[in-house]
Amino acid sequence: MTQHSKTIGIMGLLTASFFWGAEFVVEKDVLSAMDANYSNAIRFFAASILFTLFMRKKLKSITRSDLRCGVISGSFMGLGFAFQTMGLGYIDAGVNALLCSSYILIIPLAEWLIFHKNPGYRIFLYAGIAVIGIGFISYDASAQAWDFSVGEALTFLGALFYTGAIISIERFSSQTDSQVMSLLQFYVITGISTVFALILEPVPRMFSSVIFIEFIYLILFATIGAQLLMNYCIQFVSSSAAGLIFSSEALFAAVLGILILKEPSTPPLWLGILLIVGAIALYQSGFPKKKSHSAKK
Repeated sequence: MTQHSKTIGIMGLLTASFFWGAEFVVEKDVLSAMDANYSNAIRFFAASILFTLFMRKKLKSITRSDLRCGVISGSFMGLGFAFQTMGLGYIDAGVNALLCSSYILIIPLAEWLIFHKNPGYRIFLYAGIAVIGIGFISYDASAQAWDFSVGEALTFLGALFYTGAIISIERFSSQTDSQVMSLLQFYVITGISTVFALILEPVPRMFSSVIFIEFIYLILFATIGAQLLMNYCIQFVSSSAAGLIFSSEALFAAVLGILILKEPSTPPLWLGILLIVGAIALYQSGFPKKKSHSAKK
């Protein structure tokens, strides 16, 4: 893989992370009108319909292999969304964000244990720095100490499913068209979100025109745009690197929260931002460099 391809992958995944980071700002208003699973069900259903119309000429060419790739990766993503959302109902948002981000460290470990693919110590170093950064961004001095209870367990389960989603998408990206995989994922996530919404949440009331406009962003950018970028660009980096790059979602959410929602700017938050930026920059630079084994005479 060339450096140019790697750069394309990084920039595409960073753009997807920006869309997801901005989603946190938009969803603050959306979640005042409905619970998260209904929000996910609506946006992914709308994305499914719009993308079906856009891709109508490709529908007849979808193969069993495409279906397998889309259903497996979409199931992992849908369950990740659902369990993280349920965990958020029991614990502080900062703890939820930090625990969910543990997939950044779980991915290289899973690849090592399951596929015997040693990612190298660097990726563990970068991932560890990024998780510490997310910890600072999520830090709330007023929050009480927490133990590993139901909320933490559900959130960590969500992180495991996100791990499966990122690894499966990276492995399937070379086997199927990224647009086809995205479409199938949209339908699977819609189904999973709908089931969890009907079981766990009250039916949402009528919402305003402002929330309707916010849903347009969620559908076009945070769903269709981000998913397409993820499914296409992940082929240019490893699963472990993709997990690391996705940590910038917390960075973008924090900065946009300060700029748009006028949320407080604190030293721990900016330290966390610097750590995440530093971790991604280290990955891009390849620092520390491998030592040359060629002997000089």
